Amino acid sequence: MKKVLWMLVAVAMLGLTAMAKDATTGDKPAHKPPVAVSGTVKVDGDNVTIVAADCTYIVKSKNEKALADLKAKDGQKVDLKGMVKDEDGKKTLFIGGGHGKKKDAAAPAGDNK
Repeated sequence: MKKVLWMLVAVAMLGLTAMAKDATTGDKPAHKPPVAVSGTVKVDGDNVTIVAADCTYIVKSKNEKALADLKAKDGQKVDLKGMVKDEDGKKTLFIGGGHGKKKDAAAPAGDNK
């Protein structure tokens, strides 16, 4: 009889922990996927913007090298991926470590990774 009672307690505990895990995962906000943006780089002092067909994006990044690489591509077409956020009626593109690629650039030979 004790074995049956312990088995019922174990099953009840497993059920409670499963329900607790479901309850905590349901409260998280949905993660937005990165957005692909194609446009021309415009540099004005320290500000970097991407002029795309639909609108102009202000580019921000914690990675200073990524911003410096974009500043060097002033006037060139680039493809970037990042998170877009509306701030004060302006669209801001937050990029990570990547800095985009030129549209006309071919992959270097031997770079088959």
